[in-house]
Amino acid sequence: MAEILKIIYALIILHLLFLTMVVTGESFHPCKINEHCTTYKCLLTGQPWCFMDFCLCMYFN
Repeated sequence: MAEILKIIYALIILHLLFLTMVVTGESFHPCKINEHCTTYKCLLTGQPWCFMDFCLCMYFN
């Protein structure tokens, strides 16, 4: 159970770091690697290249 929580916390931290990079204008858009990623929207930013959406794209493919 503790391992699962660590993974969840890591994903949250990565997501927050990614959102910070988006806000600061860093050009880091991992979902461009996968065409299907444009069909997903980040719940917080409404953008199709959110970190969690990238995970979803990788999962569904």
